[in-house]
Amino acid sequence: MVKPYKASLVGPQDFPIDYYGFIAVIFGVFGAMLSDTRFVRGLAILSQVLMALILTNTIKIITVRLKNEEDQKVVEMADH
Repeated sequence: MVKPYKASLVGPQDFPIDYYGFIAVIFGVFGAMLSDTRFVRGLAILSQVLMALILTNTIKIITVRLKNEEDQKVVEMADH
């Protein structure tokens, strides 16, 4: 019996960095186009939150890559 395909749920923290940047730019553009100050502040805050998420995800990716490179060097040193 074949099970039907069910897509796994993806959390907002799992989006690629580009999506966060794209959404942040959209919020920034809409905030600049609209004149209501409360709405603009809300979009600016959302944009800043997304930019903070971009930075944290970038830092996580960099640290994982550095750790993998260090692990690879240790394995190569052990081989020799």
